[in-house]
Amino acid sequence: MQRYASEVAGIVGPDDSRIERAFGDVDRAEFLDGFYVVRGGRWAWVAADARPLPRHAAELIYSNQALATTLAPDGLPTSSSSMPALMMRMLKHLGVAEGMRVLEIGTGTGYNAALLARLAGEGGLVVTVEINAGLVAKAQPRVTAATAPPGFATVELACGDGGSGWPAGAPYDRIIATAGCGSVPDSWWDQLDGGGLVLMPFAHGASFPLVALRPAVIRGEWTGSYVGHANFMVATGEHLSRSVDATVRRSADQHVQVEELQVRPQQVEDLTFHACLELGDAEPVRLAGGSLGTRLVAGVGLRNDCTGGVTVLVGARLYSSDDEVGLGRFRAAIERWTEHGCPGLSRYRMRVLADGGQPPPLPAGTVHRWLVSRPGARQIVDLLEKADNDERN
Repeated sequence: MQRYASEVAGIVGPDDSRIERAFGDVDRAEFLDGFYVVRGGRWAWVAADARPLPRHAAELIYSNQALATTLAPDGLPTSSSSMPALMMRMLKHLGVAEGMRVLEIGTGTGYNAALLARLAGEGGLVVTVEINAGLVAKAQPRVTAATAPPGFATVELACGDGGSGWPAGAPYDRIIATAGCGSVPDSWWDQLDGGGLVLMPFAHGASFPLVALRPAVIRGEWTGSYVGHANFMVATGEHLSRSVDATVRRSADQHVQVEELQVRPQQVEDLTFHACLELGDAEPVRLAGGSLGTRLVAGVGLRNDCTGGVTVLVGARLYSSDDEVGLGRFRAAIERWTEHGCPGLSRYRMRVLADGGQPPPLPAGTVHRWLVSRPGARQIVDLLEKADNDERN
């Protein structure tokens, strides 16, 4: 496990010895009795409940791969063991110190809760909330066994809607969500210590970039920054869920225009993020049929209610069908991103507004401001002239 921990730390860098040790102390394999992998275009189950582990299972578990653990009837994953490097990166941003009280939204396998318990140490508390009772039942004995040795915080598993938090364990020093959220519930503001931090994947277009948030003075308002690109399964529950992808199918004779963009691969996510600021009505879209043949492309797109057409940004390509208006809007958004110097996430700051809350004055050095209104959340996003590396928000 130490080799696995070192390899993951090498991907994340720079070194954080406490987190690397936690990955070495908590065995990922003990939280998996098996998982799904894609073989021949279909999901196949890989058993991981035998000891010693089968070689193929061990290679996948101790690698930097997300592993699907449950599937919905439509064949899409509904829960997984997240990519270890992403988990480590999130823990670094969360900054859990010994003795802290941590609320985790989304227990999943329980692996991350055990890592949090190792970081919080004796005297700390980790409360992990999961809406799926079956997952809680599976995770409970695994978390209990993993955190039994000295040096781990107390861990409480709870079944409930993470959007309500867990008042019994409040106040918390840290709150972390491990599923894509469409809003920041007021309950988290109430249950977080005034100097605390929330780390969550926050809905933006078709993805869920990571945001680090601190409570503002007004209840329900937060200030924060974007700390990394990511994508997560969508959270369920009344207060956190957001709309899911819709498929747009074209007729067999419909031509789909494909336009290659002049953008480097490492900038694709930055471009998509900016495009979703410029195009406030962009939404997750999947496009199939027509001249695409049997292919299906998924990304962030615009629908044209007048023509029935659609334009979708997928990686470094624009796909457009019977939608010159949407295509033109995307081209203009991409041009503005270029004019601003092709900014990355570190140049943006954001504020979540409470109901009825008013935008604050523009900070010094602000190049542009967007008011982003989506179901469940109103945000102000400011683009700075240069990156501000102060993560205290």
